[in-house]
Amino acid sequence: MKTIRFPYDNIDSNGCCVALGNFDGVHRGHKKVISRCIEISKQQNVKSAVYVFETHPKAFFGIDVGIIT
Repeated sequence: MKTIRFPYDNIDSNGCCVALGNFDGVHRGHKKVISRCIEISKQQNVKSAVYVFETHPKAFFGIDVGIIT
């Protein structure tokens, strides 16, 4: 696994499939999203990635959220 932070560095220009979200603990739903991303990336012959928001989107807008982890 490779961590890429903004500004983006070393991004493969051939494209990739991204699972986008706030994965505050990987439960069944999160696993399904990530697994589907991997399936699509294999079908398209591109890399797969998970993009995780560092701050929960609701918290970003000032809404109190209960974080699992």
